[in-house]
Amino acid sequence: MTARKFSILIVDTDKNNQELMHSALLKKERMIYAAYSSEEAAAIASEQLVDIIILDIGASKQGWSDFMNIKSKRHKGPNIPVFMLSSNDTLQTKLLSYVRGAKRFFPKPVDIEELSKEIEKYEIKNMKEAIA
Repeated sequence: MTARKFSILIVDTDKNNQELMHSALLKKERMIYAAYSSEEAAAIASEQLVDIIILDIGASKQGWSDFMNIKSKRHKGPNIPVFMLSSNDTLQTKLLSYVRGAKRFFPKPVDIEELSKEIEKYEIKNMKEAIA
């Protein structure tokens, strides 16, 4: 029986950011999905089991808080960790991200090493839960 790959959904309107994060985070035991809007991400999340979401705050035409509500309808519900990204690195943006349910906030440009370390923490936690 093959173990399910840890899956990451990257939601960012910027193609270069998408490619950078995809190449930096891709490992053979990971599946990475890409979306360029929160609407596209919601469609992917309704079809795939996603373990973590990286969400650019600017990726939603209707408001990224709508996406945060949509994700709670999935298998893991509100427990799917969401990391918010934004070029608007203000205290207000950070606080709003956490109030809306983000586990982490990363200013853009994203520190890939820091992002990768944070994802690995959740990946390890996910593996431990699967074994238990």
